[in-house]
Amino acid sequence: MDKLERRTIRGTNLSLIGISAFGTHSWKKIAPDISTDTLNIMITHSPDLIPDVSSSGKVDFYFCGHSHGGQVRVPLYGALITLCYTGKKYEMGLYREGGMTAYTNRGVGMEGGAAPRVRFLAPPELALITISRE
Repeated sequence: MDKLERRTIRGTNLSLIGISAFGTHSWKKIAPDISTDTLNIMITHSPDLIPDVSSSGKVDFYFCGHSHGGQVRVPLYGALITLCYTGKKYEMGLYREGGMTAYTNRGVGMEGGAAPRVRFLAPPELALITISRE
């Protein structure tokens, strides 16, 4: 379910935006309701919306997963496959797009279905991120 919640935390106006997996239509529907006068944090499954969200200028932080860091990586090349429309562009880690910071987490699981249940050079990850406005 897609959701936009507004809160004030320690004197900072904050909007938390949750978009369902692969929610391009959801993003377009919720974007007009996002104020640029707040600190805006978006959480969604995939990095595929990073280009659209960053070009809107409305979101400060974008957090996602989906790619598992490629799950199987090769030295000097990285992910063999990410199953993302954006390909390898946001396969894992921290990115700056315009005024937005994006983070693609490798997560702890593995791709299901026909994909091999293995990780190679893409260890599981739990990230602790501190957000501050200075």
